Amino acid sequence: MIDDKVLENRLRRTLDRRGYRLEKSRRRDPRAVTFGRYWVFENYNNTVVQSIPTSEHNCDATVTLDEIAAWCDSSGKAAKATKPAPVGKRRKGKGR
Repeated sequence: MIDDKVLENRLRRTLDRRGYRLEKSRRRDPRAVTFGRYWVFENYNNTVVQSIPTSEHNCDATVTLDEIAAWCDSSGKAAKATKPAPVGKRRKGKGR
């Protein structure tokens, strides 16, 4: 399993490339509902992304790193599937 800090940094970079921002809750009390939870914001209009399915706590769209990773993987596959093939590009091959 990937360490939480490594996963957090990887997700920050992935979301940054896609135009989103990852923010961690500042709560320090482990009994708080949002302790150790995250928000995903859009960079363009600074709003919380609501399309991520929230967990059982459902507190203002806070999610765990695993839920964000699953959302990135599913949205990444969808984006690749709908991306059109490049037109007019030559393939590099042997003898060219």
